[in-house]
Amino acid sequence: MRNTTIKLMSLAFVMTTSPMAMADVNGGSGKIHFTGTVIDAPCSIAPESIEQTIELGSVAINSLKTAGDHSRPATGEIKLVDCTLDIDEDTAYSKVGVTFSGTTGSVTNLLVNDSSAQGVGVRLLDKEGETIALNTPIEYPLGNGATITYQAYIEATGETVTAGDVRSDATFKLTYK
Repeated sequence: MRNTTIKLMSLAFVMTTSPMAMADVNGGSGKIHFTGTVIDAPCSIAPESIEQTIELGSVAINSLKTAGDHSRPATGEIKLVDCTLDIDEDTAYSKVGVTFSGTTGSVTNLLVNDSSAQGVGVRLLDKEGETIALNTPIEYPLGNGATITYQAYIEATGETVTAGDVRSDATFKLTYK
């Protein structure tokens, strides 16, 4: 028994220290693209705020029966960081304006759905739950940074709602004052 144990231990040692046991295996490769933009502005936009996907959830058709019926809101943020508000003795910033825009249809300030569900769109709301008027700036105070909080939900347009995917896109533009 002791002789067998010694042989097994010797074999284990040889296998773990063998160059063959430690050989590199080609696991594939890939490419990483890094992108960004240098802007002439008092604040930087945090990387996670540049391009966002806000998950609006799976919403039952029966909760979208009439125009204005909507899902629960989901929250998003635009984070401004590394702000330098006093540019020079004549220029100081205290506010940022954010303007949301996107493609709308027959319902005012409702982003059209570019996917397969019918009779729905996406509504943007401010942090208090009030509709954001598209193409109109909303002002927020600035400090050393700012977080612009918004909400969104799926809303029935009044047309027949059909099951399918929802996808709407909005852009935002910042202006400093």
